[in-house]
Amino acid sequence: MNRKTLVKKSRLETTQEKRHAILMAAIDCFLEKGFHQTSMRDIAHKSGSSLGNIYNHFKSKDVLIAEIATLEAEELNDLTFFLHKDRSTPLILKEFIDIYLKLVSKRESILLTAEITTEGLRNKAIGKGFVANRAKLAKALTELIAKGVRSKEFSGDIDKKEAAHLILDLIEGLAMRSAFETGKVSPKAKKALKALIEKSIMVS
Repeated sequence: MNRKTLVKKSRLETTQEKRHAILMAAIDCFLEKGFHQTSMRDIAHKSGSSLGNIYNHFKSKDVLIAEIATLEAEELNDLTFFLHKDRSTPLILKEFIDIYLKLVSKRESILLTAEITTEGLRNKAIGKGFVANRAKLAKALTELIAKGVRSKEFSGDIDKKEAAHLILDLIEGLAMRSAFETGKVSPKAKKALKALIEKSIMVS
């Protein structure tokens, strides 16, 4: 590798680091003030960059939101991989509930979800990436359910795709309710959630 290539790589890495710093600053601002109340100037101040430099990397707040969706996709890739593991389907489902509930119960996750959901309802383009991310996760969960049906561990009397989406709805709903009520998911609620999901899908 020659010196010119090394310089180019260094510049690329520097650019990526700057973009990441700006993105993290934007997320902090959205969490603190909300999407509409946050200005690009606020993000510039938080990241320690000039306003011009912010616009060099991100043309608008909408573009920043789209980049957050990309980050979420990378995080969810581990979950989709987990759902495709060659193990007992009931065991994978039980562990998935624990992992996903912990992920969506994080305060920053709940706040960002609320902000993005609100904006996504007003502007479909903003929510597009997040809808795609959830669809990919639901698809992996649907495939797990189908695998469980084939192995006769899960009931074949359910619509697999709808069941997958409803499982995600239940997990996300509990996380949101718990955030409003106590700030965390209680062991009692978590146990009830798992029992409800398992009884609705397992072969009796």
